[in-house]
Amino acid sequence: MSKRTFNSLFESEYLRRFGMGKNRTGNEKKAIFRIKKLRRANLKASLHHSFREQPTLNADASRRNLNHVWTGGKSSQEVLKNLEARLQALEAKPRTWTDKNGREYQEKQGRKIRSDACVAVEVLVTGSPEHLEKMGDAAVADYLKNSLKWINKKYGKENVISAGVHRDERNIHMWAYVVPVTVDGRLNASEVIGNKFQMADLHDEFSEFAQAYGLERGDRGNGSLHIPPQVLAVLTQREREEMVQNIEKEVQRQVAAVLEQNKVLQLLLKDPIKLKKHLKDLEDKQHGQEL
Repeated sequence: MSKRTFNSLFESEYLRRFGMGKNRTGNEKKAIFRIKKLRRANLKASLHHSFREQPTLNADASRRNLNHVWTGGKSSQEVLKNLEARLQALEAKPRTWTDKNGREYQEKQGRKIRSDACVAVEVLVTGSPEHLEKMGDAAVADYLKNSLKWINKKYGKENVISAGVHRDERNIHMWAYVVPVTVDGRLNASEVIGNKFQMADLHDEFSEFAQAYGLERGDRGNGSLHIPPQVLAVLTQREREEMVQNIEKEVQRQVAAVLEQNKVLQLLLKDPIKLKKHLKDLEDKQHGQEL
């Protein structure tokens, strides 16, 4: 990805988020629903941001008193404590399942949750700034509070460990932290959130709810790039260039991996003996790099 492409993506995201510039019609009315998986390592930083326990460069400190926590923990420490209690309850519960013949089974004891598991998902709900301004404060508050009710129903109220509203940023939004628990009581963020197709369906489902407030679904697969403003605010030109270089390297690595997979598949179909030699060469090469 070139620097020009990166800057273009950044500009598009800036215009989309803040409602300024020649590409905006002033009539945007998109429902915005974002969801992000979090491990313990990055959950803490996210909580510090939500509870304003660290400098927040894109927020107006004079409006911080307008922020509110609606449910659950009221500080990062309290949320983490509630999270551990929820996880311990999940660990203690033996798993039950039914096989294809309808027979039900139950484990003798619960399963320990992996240390690197995704233990929470962060949800952000808002809308196009132009439309929210036209709605008025009372209607926006109703939209965001009912969005929390929608999240409670979707993921289970007992799994929402904290939720609130930010009014000190350019665009008012509701945030929530959810423990991703499956229907049969397992911690599994990938299953709860789903793949990109299920995510698209999730956005469809939320947009149906948001229609009552005059909001529409965004375009499917519009490829917009979201970069947290608190990150962009402190980026120097050199850091941006380094980001571009890192992105280009990652793209090249992924392309090389796909080409290697295709080569292996072709050898598998045409010449299994050459495939065996090729895999042996790769193993020797990797071993040499480790040495």
